[in-house]
Amino acid sequence: MDKWSWGQVEGSGLRAVDSAVGRIGQLACWEHYNPRARYALMADGEQIHSAMYPGSFSGDAFSEQIQVNIRQHALESGAFMINAT
Repeated sequence: MDKWSWGQVEGSGLRAVDSAVGRIGQLACWEHYNPRARYALMADGEQIHSAMYPGSFSGDAFSEQIQVNIRQHALESGAFMINAT
């Protein structure tokens, strides 16, 4: 599988981008389970992280899992988190 395929990114091409409110990084759904992708954004100075998930279509267990992912990234990165579902 190509290193740039969805969900398989090893992180080398990921960057946080400058904005008027800080450096913003973004990952979608299961990409938050890729530690190298998350680390690439942290190492690039991410201050705000935009997380996107498809919502709690799988019930409460998936909703709780999303919250754990978001909190883990916030703690590890020290970034402000925004979650869109």
